[in-house]
Amino acid sequence: MMAKDNSKQTIRANQTVNAIFHDSKWRDDKRSEVYDRDGLYRGIPYTHDYRSALREEILAKHTSNQELACSDWMRSLAQTSMSVLAASKGTRLRTVEQQAKFDNSTADLIGKMFSILRTYSYEYNHSIGWTELHITSSIPGFVTEVLRYNLLREASETLTYFRARLSTSSFSLVLRGRNHKIEVFLIPVGKSIGLTQSEKDFKPVLSFSSRAEDSAIQWSMDGQPLVEGHLELIAMELFTMLVSTSNEKLQNTETTTVKSISPEAQRLSDITKVS
Repeated sequence: MMAKDNSKQTIRANQTVNAIFHDSKWRDDKRSEVYDRDGLYRGIPYTHDYRSALREEILAKHTSNQELACSDWMRSLAQTSMSVLAASKGTRLRTVEQQAKFDNSTADLIGKMFSILRTYSYEYNHSIGWTELHITSSIPGFVTEVLRYNLLREASETLTYFRARLSTSSFSLVLRGRNHKIEVFLIPVGKSIGLTQSEKDFKPVLSFSSRAEDSAIQWSMDGQPLVEGHLELIAMELFTMLVSTSNEKLQNTETTTVKSISPEAQRLSDITKVS
């Protein structure tokens, strides 16, 4: 009996190693034990000290070695690409590195705002159901538009923004970021597909700007520093703006315009001025 148990332990240990080193999922349907991509256990806890200790040892060694190797490899690869970019643009490497910091900070801020807004939408949708006021979302990502083609119908001029969007059946709340600036628009949902070409006909309901300060990226709104605590207040106002404008559109389809959001837009401007 003991030999049978040891055999099972060995098999299970080997399966654990395979799951970790092959970066794959492994499931034991009988016990509903699941390992995810990074090797972390998701399921019924181990009850056997031997298996638990073995798993922790393998995972700790693998994780530490993998992180070190991956970090060095990626740093070298990225540095080479940065040098190539600088050479192709005829600029200094430091300029390219600084732009990458701004781009990453832009994506990070939009990602944080979107995460808060989407959390609100989950709760709101749970109450509102699948109606005209149900809110859908498009996750943040880089979107490149072709502005001009050459004679061969090849893209000769493009424009890239980091974008996210939440929409009802009538209005879209658009977050876009590029070149040290983030803007938020509230536009009719039919216009959102036009991207920049449509957005140029609307004023942003708010905008953030960034600058380098002591090797960090500092964001501001209306000349006032943007701090972490402001994001949720801003997100609440933006979400209220989307919902209230969509409500008005549903009540009166002929007279609703983006002008109806001005009270919320004013409160957004006041948020960063509160000490």
